[in-house]
Amino acid sequence: VMDFDIVDEELVADDALRLYRVLVWVESDYVEEQTLKVLAAWVKKGGVLVWWGKQVPETVEGRTSLSAALLGLTQRSSWQPGGPLQLQHPAFLRHLNAHLGNRAGATVSGIEGGAVVLGTVENRPAIWAVPHGKGWVIATADPEPATFNELVRDVDYNLSKLDATKTNAPEVDTDYDGVYATLLANGEVILHNINSEARTNSVNGAKTILPPKSLRSILMKPRQPRP
Repeated sequence: VMDFDIVDEELVADDALRLYRVLVWVESDYVEEQTLKVLAAWVKKGGVLVWWGKQVPETVEGRTSLSAALLGLTQRSSWQPGGPLQLQHPAFLRHLNAHLGNRAGATVSGIEGGAVVLGTVENRPAIWAVPHGKGWVIATADPEPATFNELVRDVDYNLSKLDATKTNAPEVDTDYDGVYATLLANGEVILHNINSEARTNSVNGAKTILPPKSLRSILMKPRQPRP
């Protein structure tokens, strides 16, 4: 449903994040202190970090203060049981709101006062967004994989509903159907059908038939405004 690159700590240290608007950080217990400092600086300049975890990441020296500050957690923060999610921002969480059975494995208490609570379990925060400078950290407390996938879609494709200064990535692929889409800088979309059957996909309103095990290239054209 979306194209992505994989970035490790060495690439972060080499300033690779300057090329990206959204970074997904999937469950990690330990991280280099310098990596946290680079992440914090990137977010303040306008980057958006999406974090999935169930405990505050530690530096290799055993410190948690930097990661806690990044995630909007305080000294009073504690982890609580999770359960079925209640969404608080359906305008932003469009895909997540349409997905049934959203659950979080944990919740937290004691988040920063400036944080925006996006999802709760029994009134305890399970998804929250923390502003840092021009950017955001959107944190989730151990959600189920399908729930997290839909959240990432909303961050990528619907971010302007959370922050009007942000732009949304074009949503060129909307289905979990075994067809992978890559959007190039020139507006060209590469579709790869890995299935043994043909698939019909819609890109920017135009339908394309993809034979089994095939690649297709489509040039996206900007939508014309309605009169």
